[in-house]
Amino acid sequence: MRTRLEALNKTLQAQGYQGLKHGIGIHTGQVLAANIGARERIAYSLIGDTVNTASRIQDMNKKFKTDILVSKDIVQNAGRGVEFVQMPGVRLKGKTKKVTLFSVIKASTKTSALSALAPNPFCSFQA
Repeated sequence: MRTRLEALNKTLQAQGYQGLKHGIGIHTGQVLAANIGARERIAYSLIGDTVNTASRIQDMNKKFKTDILVSKDIVQNAGRGVEFVQMPGVRLKGKTKKVTLFSVIKASTKTSALSALAPNPFCSFQA
């Protein structure tokens, strides 16, 4: 994503536009995933504490001036090919305990290293 965003920003800036920034928060855990709504208006949604935590982690990018932050759970499952820097402990909104976050410094472009950040999302799927 960083590489693509950098290329897009070069194009935008060459056309006189300001570059774009992104902020990404990644966490792992159980969620409720479902189509919600009526026939006329339906939306696929994810809800649960995991989703809220990922959103709060994403918000921390502004504080730390980073672009990709992940939880300790992600780091423990990432394997080789991904480099992290631990950030100071923070208390996320809605949480009582401080959480440890990590900034993604470098990730291999190989699929195996990147897929380690997202273990099989349906490994504990229940209908």
